Amino acid sequence: MEFVDYAEEPVQVQIRVKGNFAAVRYESPEQGCCVPLEVVKNGEFTEFVIPSLQTAGRTYLKPAADRQARTHALKPAKFSTNAKAKLKAKSEPTWPHSLLRP
Repeated sequence: MEFVDYAEEPVQVQIRVKGNFAAVRYESPEQGCCVPLEVVKNGEFTEFVIPSLQTAGRTYLKPAADRQARTHALKPAKFSTNAKAKLKAKSEPTWPHSLLRP
């Protein structure tokens, strides 16, 4: 997951992701790669906090060992051909591509 901070000062960000993840690592231009973040399991969700998002950051989520979490985390979405065409027609980037990939 990638994050961008448009504020003028660092912010703390709390994230809640559906799925069971064993570990989360955080990478940023300021801290480098990869700082482990504390993970909290809350039902079928995994929660973690980025303590100081300054410019941009990226997290790497490691699926938990249980079978259900692995298939949920790695199973690609399936779309019909018609749905793919509609998504492609509507998908206009809302921010520059240079922010999506370093």
